[in-house]
Order: sequence, then structure tokens, then C-alpha cells
Amino acid sequence: MQPYSEHMKLDNIKSIFMNIAAHADWKIAIGAGAWMFDWIFGVRQQAVLVVGLLLILDTATGFAYAFKQNNVSSKGFFRFAVKLCVYFTLIVTGRLVDKVLPYQFAAPVMESFLAITEAISIMENLSRCGFAVPVSLIKRLANARGDRQIDPARSENNSGKP
Repeated sequence: MQPYSEHMKLDNIKSIFMNIAAHADWKIAIGAGAWMFDWIFGVRQQAVLVVGLLLILDTATGFAYAFKQNNVSSKGFFRFAVKLCVYFTLIVTGRLVDKVLPYQFAAPVMESFLAITEAISIMENLSRCGFAVPVSLIKRLANARGDRQIDPARSENNSGKP
């Protein structure tokens, strides 16, 4: 048996691209998808990545809380998949609305709303796990999001216990 080599890795990559190149329908689909992604997101992809990272952090901190409560289930991960689809739809909607407006308005508002929502959820999850969190920041973010009141039971646990 031959040891693994860089040449074998390159051959595998080359064969993948050759298989894609052999199928015109795949080339068209990949090209159209890349063009559509670039047309929708353009150079402002950072906001999408930030919201995605916040969504992952929210899921991780939610998992930590569920683990602490001995209540881990697949429902939480299914919720992550649903949120991912909903958030992507909302971001794309904001970007498409901005395509017809004379200035960008919808996308920054949508992305800010989603980022604030996830930041609040992350801090609430950490608070529930017993970590100290800036409750006043949670309240200000909730106020910026348009919440009239936040549930004190969800965010007032500011015990400072790690």
C-alpha cells in the first residue's frame, strides 16, 4: 500500500473537477448559483457571515444550557435548521428590496435586527448557564429591537457563577 501523498490528493481534486466539467448542467447550475449569490450579496457579505456566526453561537450556548438542564434533544438542532432558512430568506428579501430602492435601507435594518436578536439570545443563554452578563445591555438591545419588555426570568440571572 502506497503512503498518502500530495499527488494523490491533487488527483482526487482533479477528478472531482473533471466530473463536474463533464456535465454541462452542473456547470450551468454552479455558475448560475455563484452569479446569483454575487448579485444578491455583492461586496457586503460580512453582515451575512456575522449573522450566521451569531446563529451558530446561539445554538452552541442554547445547547450548553440544555445540557446543563439535562434536556438535550434533536428539537433544538431542528430549530437551528429552520432558523437558518428563515434568516437566509429574510436577509435575501432585504437585499432584493434594496435592489429597487434608490438607497440601501431594508438590508441593513434586517441584518441589524437579526444580529441583535441573536446577541440577546446568546446573552440570555449564558445568563441561564450561570455566567455574568450585562443585563443592561440585553435590555438596551431588546429596546433597540423594539421589545416593550423583556422577561426578567430569562435575563436577570446575573450571579457571576462560571
